Amino acid sequence: MRGAIMPRSKFSRASGPSMYSGLCMGLIMRFLLIASLLLFANGSGYDCKAGNTQYKKHQWQPHMMQRLAVMGEVDVRLEQGDSYDASKDLLYRLYLLFTIFGVIAAMIGLGVIYVQTKATKEAARAALLNAQALINSQRPWIAIRTKEPKTPDSFEFQAICLSGIPAKIIHSYADWQTVDRGKSLQPIYKIEMLQYPFLLAPPDGPRKIYDFSVESLKANVPLWKEIQELDKTLYFLGKVEYIDELSFDSAGKHVIHETRWCYGYIGGAIFRSGPPESNDYT
Repeated sequence: MRGAIMPRSKFSRASGPSMYSGLCMGLIMRFLLIASLLLFANGSGYDCKAGNTQYKKHQWQPHMMQRLAVMGEVDVRLEQGDSYDASKDLLYRLYLLFTIFGVIAAMIGLGVIYVQTKATKEAARAALLNAQALINSQRPWIAIRTKEPKTPDSFEFQAICLSGIPAKIIHSYADWQTVDRGKSLQPIYKIEMLQYPFLLAPPDGPRKIYDFSVESLKANVPLWKEIQELDKTLYFLGKVEYIDELSFDSAGKHVIHETRWCYGYIGGAIFRSGPPESNDYT
């Protein structure tokens, strides 16, 4: 019938606020159930972990106790004065052995270096002497000789070049001196006998540089008497300076060489005499 009011069904009566409140309560209960399950699960895991930790604690406790016991024994030994025994330490003995061998090897090395250094110095000295001998063989050498007198008590002194290198005579000093008995000669070179320099070579032979006649002294009777009675000694002495025209020093100048000579007179004869410096050469 149109316009008739239909009766409410049972389902429609159950809908409304009561239905929504039931649904909310169901969701809340489910949430609480899930939360409870999660909390239970977490509680069980913690217990397991705690049990595992407790198990591990009980498992490692004997080892820790053993270590503590060993440490205690070491402390007790140290307290009792048990010192370290190096003779039983293999590494220490090897280190000490290598150290000793190293020191010995170092000393031997120093000795070898010293011997080699000494040998090197000797070789250098020998080489220097050889070089000096070679240089000396390649330089002029002037020597003084005497000539047989033509008349008694007259003497002639000559210069001669002994090497194959010519020498240029630049100065020639000569004189005579008398010395009292018991006194030594003090050479004095002050009288120049050379008028001009000259070149002296081996092919030229000896060349006169000084001559003297004893007759000139006989005029001085007191002096000549002292000479005759050996209260005084008569000396003839001189010095020759010369250069090598072919060689120069580091400064570019000629090296001046010299030859000193000295003769004594006794009883009409002459002979090499005088102190060492009066018969020297450079």
